[in-house]
Amino acid sequence: MSVSGMCRIGALVVLLTLVVRAQASHYLGPPVITKTACQGTRLNIDCPAGQGLNIKSANYGRLPGKTACGSYGLSGCYTPNALLAVRAKCQGKSWCKVPANKGFFGGKCEGSGQYLQVSYTCDYPIMRTKFACQDSTLNIDCKKGHHIAIDHALFGRVHGNAVCPTDPYWLKSVHCVSGAGLKIVKRKCHSKRWCKVRASVDLFGDPCPGTHKYLFVRYSCTLSTDSNSNPGSNSSGRSSSGGSGSNSSSGGSSSGGSGSNSSSGGSSSGGSGSKSSSGGSSSGGSGSNSSGGRSSSGGSGSGSNSSGGRSSSSGSGSGSNSSGGGSGSGSGGSSSGHYH
Repeated sequence: MSVSGMCRIGALVVLLTLVVRAQASHYLGPPVITKTACQGTRLNIDCPAGQGLNIKSANYGRLPGKTACGSYGLSGCYTPNALLAVRAKCQGKSWCKVPANKGFFGGKCEGSGQYLQVSYTCDYPIMRTKFACQDSTLNIDCKKGHHIAIDHALFGRVHGNAVCPTDPYWLKSVHCVSGAGLKIVKRKCHSKRWCKVRASVDLFGDPCPGTHKYLFVRYSCTLSTDSNSNPGSNSSGRSSSGGSGSNSSSGGSSSGGSGSNSSSGGSSSGGSGSKSSSGGSSSGGSGSNSSGGRSSSGGSGSGSNSSGGRSSSSGSGSGSNSSGGGSGSGSGGSSSGHYH
């Protein structure tokens, strides 16, 4: 085989290897990173900007048959709550620091030679977290235009005395979780802009009597897509109803507070200053006007006018006028007249 042929085969092998690795990476997911911190130090873990930590496994103690932190472990020591404890501190954050000590994890792993080992990937959405110690209130809020999206909630205790510290007498368990925590917090907070949740056994129950507990919540603030109807909103459809300054153009009707307008529509009813042009009728308070329509009636307002219509009647207003119509009557004072 010629040299050129061998080079072509070699290039093909390299190309196939790259393709296989890319496909394997696609199906197997992001790489799992494992880091270790010796007892008394801190474990630093981080992800690229915009990617959150996804904690896969964690243990504080020692794995049997493993050499770590300068010594070999003949026997193992496990902290059952280590995974929940590390997730509460790090999950969904771009970076975090976890103390490798019994004060943070609690548990029964005593003596020297312990270490913290954590495995994680960088494929979790960025999250926020909050804690509230037992019998206090946890407040969550998002900025205007966003709402709360609850990712996880925990009422109980999965940490040692480093979180919500108390008298050691009240640390009978460091691995207790209320089964109703997530459901209750979602009911109170999910899809709202702000909420308050009391970290109490009256609300969540007591998963571990005699232990001082806390409420932990992991959440994000999501952009709201729905829009609310506010005063001053505009509509170009059939109708518009709202507060002050609502407008309806080319539609059927408009009803609202002061200053509501309807143009080229059927009718307009409202408070002071309501107007209807080229429509059927207008009824309202003081200063109601109708031009080019059939009639205009004002309940108690002064100076109601009708031009080009049939008649104008005013209950108690003075100086009502009718031009080009049939008759005009005014009961205010002793003046009544017929104008042509």
